[in-house]
Amino acid sequence: MLGLSPEQQQQRKIDGKEWQIIRPDGSPMPASEYASVRALNEKCQIENVEMGIRKAEDEVTWINVSASPIPLEGYGVAIVYNDITARKQLEGDLQKNKEGKTS
Repeated sequence: MLGLSPEQQQQRKIDGKEWQIIRPDGSPMPASEYASVRALNEKCQIENVEMGIRKAEDEVTWINVSASPIPLEGYGVAIVYNDITARKQLEGDLQKNKEGKTS
């Protein structure tokens, strides 16, 4: 999904500058808003957090993330995500089309 080797992926940190995670409005998303961080902090399941992973030259992979804390000593959080890039592109195209018709 990100075009990274397993080694490159393991070298990244959740709050590293190389991630460039954005909210649906395009603004930077702080790590405190990630579904996984919220699930750990709030000690509950967090569902359907949309986030974009900005890659080279304004290419963005959009994902929908849900996370749930694992209630066992020494474990963190279980994360499920879906690539929603195609859906987001269609939504953007529909909005542009709608705006073009009202002009």
